Amino acid sequence: MFGPLTHTNFREIWFASLMSNLALLITGVGAAWAMTLLTDSVQQVALVQSALMLPFLLFAMPAGAIADSHDRRNVAMIALCGAALVNLLIAAVTLAGLLSPPVLLGLCFLLGIATTTFTPSWQSSASEQVPANELPRAVALNAISFNIARSFGPAVGGVLVALAGAAVAFGTSALMYLPMLAAFWRWKRAPEKPRLPPERVVSAIVSGIQYIAHSAAMRGAIVRSFLYCAGVSAIMGLMPLISKQALGGGPLIFGVLLAGYGCGAVLGGLFLDRFRALLGSAPIENGTALAGVGMVCLSFCNTVWVASLVLVLIGAMWTQALTSLNVAVQTGAPRWVGGRALAAFQATAAGGFALGSWLWGYVAEQTSIPIALILSGAVLLCFSIAGRWLKAAEDIPNPAAVLDELEEPEIDLALTGRSGPIVIEIEFMVPEEEARSFYESMLVVRLIRRRNGVSAWSLARDIANARRWVERFHCPTWHDYLRHRSRLTAAEFEQVRDLSARYGEGGELRITRLLERPVGSVRWREETPDRDEVPAGLIP
Repeated sequence: MFGPLTHTNFREIWFASLMSNLALLITGVGAAWAMTLLTDSVQQVALVQSALMLPFLLFAMPAGAIADSHDRRNVAMIALCGAALVNLLIAAVTLAGLLSPPVLLGLCFLLGIATTTFTPSWQSSASEQVPANELPRAVALNAISFNIARSFGPAVGGVLVALAGAAVAFGTSALMYLPMLAAFWRWKRAPEKPRLPPERVVSAIVSGIQYIAHSAAMRGAIVRSFLYCAGVSAIMGLMPLISKQALGGGPLIFGVLLAGYGCGAVLGGLFLDRFRALLGSAPIENGTALAGVGMVCLSFCNTVWVASLVLVLIGAMWTQALTSLNVAVQTGAPRWVGGRALAAFQATAAGGFALGSWLWGYVAEQTSIPIALILSGAVLLCFSIAGRWLKAAEDIPNPAAVLDELEEPEIDLALTGRSGPIVIEIEFMVPEEEARSFYESMLVVRLIRRRNGVSAWSLARDIANARRWVERFHCPTWHDYLRHRSRLTAAEFEQVRDLSARYGEGGELRITRLLERPVGSVRWREETPDRDEVPAGLIP
């Protein structure tokens, strides 16, 4: 489990992440408790978590696209500086006596933006710090890092708020980002020589969404993260009120309760395989069901110690489910889309937390805190049943790349990177008795093509020659086509190569690459400049 910590870069960043995660949780505790002093509105207290989590829903995909297209080390360092500055700003506003519910929510939202920008770059960088065979354990350790911080962060935050006030808690959080900033500064990331220019952010977002939309296993993991987070968000959204109203305590009790939840989360991460074995053939769904039962039990707790024990169970069951999904997404996504897949996972999880925090705050305000907890437990039970119909995250295929086995396409036009659209036609010669099996294989190829960025895919059969089949698809530009070729995973490449060997003439397929509407391949007027100066082929 701790093998990745033998690698210096990962170890330094991992230990520093304990501090940065602790900083975020201390800020969350300080902001939530400060809100209880500013207003009696139950819903506004619950909105603190929504303000911190909503940026993940709104900005995670752009952050993931930036992480995939630019130097992750630099992106992470800039985001860390932003998070520290926002915490200093909250502390200054609090000391000046200018804090109000709208100001507090707005500043929490800004902190959420900085955290959103940082997270995909940090977590996806693990693949550059440890060998591929240790990546699943590295991903699990990153999840454990947050849960260890969650075990102590609420208690530390509660102590700081109780002894020194919210302003000191915010200032302390700003300082706790410095170790992570130093760790990334010391990481001498080996620069990758790009074969192609980076995608523009909008195009990268679109290609990331397209990949996820055509991967049933990835969709299943992401949908589960949203559903389960929406149910369990009652813990974070209502915990200040549970400690203050249901248990009659203060910030210290608030910290103790969340520390119990965090301790359970650490146990769920450290003994992930053991819990999965105990929970049977559907560990994610069974663990979520147990977390739902725990939520119902929590509604009847009237002492802090009993409530803390129940929270240990909820935290352990919940974390093993979310960590399992997180590991599946990060290890199953190809490198070219790793940041975006992780961002989509985190965006939907954060969206579930943001929506759930608001929803359960509204339910508690209209009814009572116990009823809100009972309903959230019932929702988790329903979601655990619904999750059994979603494709298992473990079915995500091997994402190993095969760049070195691809040959350069032949070109005779003066193409630029932006030349397009590009139309690809691939001919297959299929014996009539194999037509049905070939057609079924091509339906799988269609998903491969669409995942990797093509559009307008079609398969046609020659009327005059029943053996001749033609696959046809579009790419927006020449560089998009080159990116599509480079995105094939080992499993996908083997499948396409097998079809080539079986149905190509002499084992080779006839591939035709066409420039549709060839604007940009010629100058219509002598004074017309080239649209792009980037070379057409792969960048050396």
